[in-house]
Amino acid sequence: MANTRPAAELLLHLGLGDKIVGVGANFGVPDPSVETGYAKLNILSKDYVGKEVTLGTNPDFVFGRGGLFANQDWGTGTVNVLNDMKINTYVLESSITAGTYDSIYKDIANVGKVFHVKEKADQFIQELKDKQAAINAKLEGIQDHNTFAYLHTNDPKELYVYPASNESFFNNAFSMIKLDNVFVNEKGDVSVETLIATDPDILILPKWDETDLNKVREDIYANPKLSSMKAVKNKQFML
Repeated sequence: MANTRPAAELLLHLGLGDKIVGVGANFGVPDPSVETGYAKLNILSKDYVGKEVTLGTNPDFVFGRGGLFANQDWGTGTVNVLNDMKINTYVLESSITAGTYDSIYKDIANVGKVFHVKEKADQFIQELKDKQAAINAKLEGIQDHNTFAYLHTNDPKELYVYPASNESFFNNAFSMIKLDNVFVNEKGDVSVETLIATDPDILILPKWDETDLNKVREDIYANPKLSSMKAVKNKQFML
């Protein structure tokens, strides 16, 4: 059982679709290269799934994002609880504190060993490394890093700034493309006033549902409260 869509998509890249008994948290931008296989899977919910739903799939193995291995209503159950029930688990190293982009390669290699698909894992790792090298080559001439703030919102009137201070994978991945999280050291909530005062170079809006982010972006541009921000004045948004 995969506890998120991206976790299931990783398994699909390794030809393991027939091993997936269920998928939780069915949201986020689809990976088009495995979309056909994903459409055949048993989607448990568009939201995070709890332990009862997880156990309802009768899994031998629960796989995915570390923060969802919890006993809360939205969690699949802790690793210890699942293991005590003779259910194996794998927490993606790319999803935990101290994870980096290189953790993806380790996760893929580990899954290849678990399911005895080392050749496919090696091929997928090389594919991703080639893409990473191509991106690095394009950015080679850029010396300076730009700052960014991450707006986890789909409502331009309710801007939620997510500091992502504990998201080491997130911050490492953006740093690779010469972008630095301006709130990386912020431990508490970030107000809109703090966002305006900090004035990052770029604002990032992630797509995590069906909201038209182009409209959200245009409404943010039109918000007079944000008009002094250079990201707004220079129209520096990433969707």
